[in-house]
Amino acid sequence: MATQKRYGRFLPGEDDKTLERRYKDLSKKELLHVAKYLDEIYGINHKALKEYEFMKKKDDLWLVSKKATTLIPFERQGLKVNTIGFRAMRNSFTNTPKITTNFAQFLGSKIKKNIRELTENELEIYIHGHDIDANGEFIGYCVLKYGKNVIGVGLYKDNIIKNQIPKGRSLKNLLVSK
Repeated sequence: MATQKRYGRFLPGEDDKTLERRYKDLSKKELLHVAKYLDEIYGINHKALKEYEFMKKKDDLWLVSKKATTLIPFERQGLKVNTIGFRAMRNSFTNTPKITTNFAQFLGSKIKKNIRELTENELEIYIHGHDIDANGEFIGYCVLKYGKNVIGVGLYKDNIIKNQIPKGRSLKNLLVSK
């Protein structure tokens, strides 16, 4: 509690905006757009997410449990909350929305389409931060899996899956020869 009194929050935030001002509910039209996108591109049935809500934060969508939305009134009583849920999609309402790796891993086996199964060699190349060759009928961002595990989300373009792993998360010293 001393940390919260001294700094006003446990984690640094973007500013002193309340959750209500940072997170916005989706309109029915926006919710329909997201449900349609997830179904058409990834084969995700909207009923798989019935215990959760999407909230807008700028151009991104955050996935929030319905119980977490009950935190919003606590801010009116002085409790500072830095964030709720996790980022599920970036650029959600543009021509190129991207699901995040966290969201893809959260969904796991619920994803039925636009999946690229990696070989062991491709996995090694990809986790070291390199693009991989791919032939297929993928649409934009595809989900990369190795066995039952979701590794990440890559951008499919011109028969190549562009690596989307942040440089700080990729492994160094690739020993694979091409």
